[in-house]
Amino acid sequence: VLVMIGHVFVHNHMEDAYVYDFIKAVQMPLFMIISGYLCGQGKKIEDFKMYGAVMGKRMISYLLPVFTWLTIMHLGNLPEAYCTIFFQLDYGLWFLAVLFILTFFVYTAQLFASVWKEKKPILSEIIFWIVYGVFCVILMIQILLGNTFLSPYLVIIYVPFYMMGYVVGNYGKKFLCWGTREPGKLDCKNSKVVQIGIAAITVIFLCLVVTRNLNSMETKFDILIQMIASVLGSIVIIYGTLWWKDGKIKNIFAKLGGYTLEIYVIHYHFANMLNFNNKQYNFYTLGGFVFVLLSFIAMCAATFCCIWAIKKVKALDLLLFGKMI
Repeated sequence: VLVMIGHVFVHNHMEDAYVYDFIKAVQMPLFMIISGYLCGQGKKIEDFKMYGAVMGKRMISYLLPVFTWLTIMHLGNLPEAYCTIFFQLDYGLWFLAVLFILTFFVYTAQLFASVWKEKKPILSEIIFWIVYGVFCVILMIQILLGNTFLSPYLVIIYVPFYMMGYVVGNYGKKFLCWGTREPGKLDCKNSKVVQIGIAAITVIFLCLVVTRNLNSMETKFDILIQMIASVLGSIVIIYGTLWWKDGKIKNIFAKLGGYTLEIYVIHYHFANMLNFNNKQYNFYTLGGFVFVLLSFIAMCAATFCCIWAIKKVKALDLLLFGKMI
């Protein structure tokens, strides 16, 4: 939803220093944190057979849509597009390619660690982090050497976010007990200390949104500030979700989560469908706000109609969205 709102701004030339900065700071880092969390909670690799099966499914779910959409969008220059994508992941559905690489790192490290999982669990954990660390070092070496194969400069940015989620998903139930006396229950909302901490994090995050240009990545310091803002903003949203009571609205968002890829790859085609004269609106006016609201509603309606139609054809569902029959 944040991505969709952000693209209404971008495709209508309405980027601003506040709302769009807020969205840009958290949208993809939060996606990676959630992905890492779910991976951490999932079943761990036990042997090479399981590793092959899991990675095969990930290739279909993540990489098949990448190359399908790349082909559709670049029919006139396919050879060039296929050569470019391996050295510039953001030429296509970069977030899926990056997610596949991060998943490959984790599952490969789990495969090496599985040898000692039963006999020496502590050694198994150490091996996991050593292997994962080797992958990160390889990324750093690539960057230092100027090697752009599989865009290491892009992948390395999302390693911390993905692993933050993975650590909580994997170790949280065993080691974390926030605000309760019940071991393993991740419930921090009743802890006064945590509430004070979240209040401080919220203030710092909003200050960064207001005072810094979080879209700038010209210097290493800009990237550092953006990553700090991303972590703080993601924490605020996750904490807010803990306070959100279960109900119909929350269930709708949960159901939408199952169509993340479908929505992502379709929606932006309709982001400026109401801007007939390519007019530039000011969001902080009544006309600009109404335009964004109506554009968002129209984009959602067109997106869901397309998704509904595509899913009627199983082959298209597989090729475009990686959803297996």
